[in-house]
Amino acid sequence: MSSRRIAIAEIARPHGVRGELRLKVYNQETTLVSKGRALFLTKQRAAGAQPDARRVVITSVRETPAALLVRLEGIDDRDAAAAIQGCQLEIDRDELPDLPDGEFYACDVEGARVELVSGDVIGEVEERQELEHRAAVRQRVAALAARTNAAAREAEDQPRHPLLRAQQHG
Repeated sequence: MSSRRIAIAEIARPHGVRGELRLKVYNQETTLVSKGRALFLTKQRAAGAQPDARRVVITSVRETPAALLVRLEGIDDRDAAAAIQGCQLEIDRDELPDLPDGEFYACDVEGARVELVSGDVIGEVEERQELEHRAAVRQRVAALAARTNAAAREAEDQPRHPLLRAQQHG
């Protein structure tokens, strides 16, 4: 069974003339961008179309005060680097390290139940989006009006934001 792919960085732009790339890393503390690691280089296509992806290997990683710079196998000059600007570097979800109990990856929030502090389920997370200064989730709210109204009344007595618990569907 193959797992879904998770974007860990975007190629921001070429750096220099020898194919080095400046990355926009989505998690500044990641250890997943390392020499010898195989990743998927993914170019997004038109809406609804499958993205174009190929396997690449990181041949060097260099940190500077302002950026993380990498070289990829087969990207040897500025033109080749410019051709992949805007592409994402992805890994299989199964390659992410295990987390301690009670912690979860943001990519796993989609499909999670949305519950009030009382434990009443009021919906499900449909989508997680990165906005300029924060992450947001769109939820599908339960269709039963009576339950929703009761949950809304209870929510008035609760803290402003419902508790979000990430639980996998089984």
